[in-house]
Amino acid sequence: NEPSIGRDGQAEILPDEEVDFTLIPTVLDTVVEKCGEGSALRSTTIKTGDVWTWTRSRQENLLAEPKRQSLNAEEVKKEKNKAFDLLDALSRSGSLPIAYNELHVIVALTHCFDKDVL
Repeated sequence: NEPSIGRDGQAEILPDEEVDFTLIPTVLDTVVEKCGEGSALRSTTIKTGDVWTWTRSRQENLLAEPKRQSLNAEEVKKEKNKAFDLLDALSRSGSLPIAYNELHVIVALTHCFDKDVL
C-alpha cells in the first residue's frame, strides 16, 4: 500500500503495511503544495557530486590487518554487482525474507525567509 495524506494534512503510513519509500518525495510535495504559493517551505533535491572517492576496507582473514583501497568507477560497479548477487543468493532470488534489515532514507525540505537575517 502507499503512504497517503490524512485529513489533518499529515502523512499516514500504517506500520503493518508494505511501504513504497519511493513515494515519500511525492507525499512531501503534496504537503508542501497544500501549504500554498506563499509558503516558506520548498522541496529540496540532494545531489551527490560527480567525483566520488570510494574506499574499500578488506581483511584476508580474521587475524590479518584490514587493508584500505580506493576504487574507481568500474571497480565500484563491479563490487556493487557482487553485493547484489550475494543478496540474491542469500534470499533465494527474493523468495526468503531478510529479517533484521534497515533502510535509511534522507529527506530534505528548505525553509526560505522573506528577509535576510544579517
